[in-house]
Amino acid sequence: GAPPFDWAAMENDVQRLLESGKNVVSATAFFYPQFHGAAFVDKFEAACKKGGVSLHGTGENGGFMMERLVTTVSALTNTVERVKLQESVYVGSVPAATLGLYGFGLDPKEALGGPVNDIFKRWMFVESVSFACKALFGRDPERIEHTPIYEPSAETVKAESITIEKGRTRFVRHVFNAYLDGKPRVTIELLWYVRHEDAPFKEEGGAHDKWKIEIEGKPASLKLSLEAVASMDRKLDMHPNDPTIPSYYVTAAILLQAVPVVVAAQPGFVFASTFTNAVEDFHRLATRKSLIT
Repeated sequence: GAPPFDWAAMENDVQRLLESGKNVVSATAFFYPQFHGAAFVDKFEAACKKGGVSLHGTGENGGFMMERLVTTVSALTNTVERVKLQESVYVGSVPAATLGLYGFGLDPKEALGGPVNDIFKRWMFVESVSFACKALFGRDPERIEHTPIYEPSAETVKAESITIEKGRTRFVRHVFNAYLDGKPRVTIELLWYVRHEDAPFKEEGGAHDKWKIEIEGKPASLKLSLEAVASMDRKLDMHPNDPTIPSYYVTAAILLQAVPVVVAAQPGFVFASTFTNAVEDFHRLATRKSLIT
């Protein structure tokens, strides 16, 4: 759903579902519960044990791109210096009311006071960069910086679902940096736009939904670009007469695929797992149950 989220109500609902014996897969939270502290972890672990069920947070981003894809690609090197994930998504078909909640069409100063900024300082992508720090470096970040950037339009533009007046927010960016040893080691950058002609990464191809990964490492550094489209064979970025953007479909696929895994798991949290990833201490790989345990 769109912000503003009622996080207290969400937590209460999830806790009650778990205690009543229902497994939960979430696309909006629980990517890395440890980020919220021991009391938060204990509450939901107790709910899982009471109901004999499991809890898993996943999705396209957060949930997959950093937690599963970046870590998997990192296995092609031994030591990671830093990682960066950039997401570029066309949101022009999203209803105008929802776009406004994310800051589009607002005065940039007004957008800075919007609900999404408070949400992003506590949930979702801050969890993702924390998870990656634990998976790749074996420890939680010292601090996380969230920088929201609302770029004004130099002219009035008409997009698919919204008209943005000159001087109002036309591009929305969010940057999340997780610091270790005083340096930004894990970065997520969100780039959202409402007109096809405004797409970043044009040199990468015409897809509306794109992700770019950089891993600076030793003995090799790695770069990966990923696109999601409706069909390559039919040269379709989106399905005809369907406003659903590809990133929504891939998110749904990940959630559905998680269901049997979560149902089969032992009671408690279910975290992203992969065979290996870049770690300096190989003993961590020999006994692992997930990327962080």
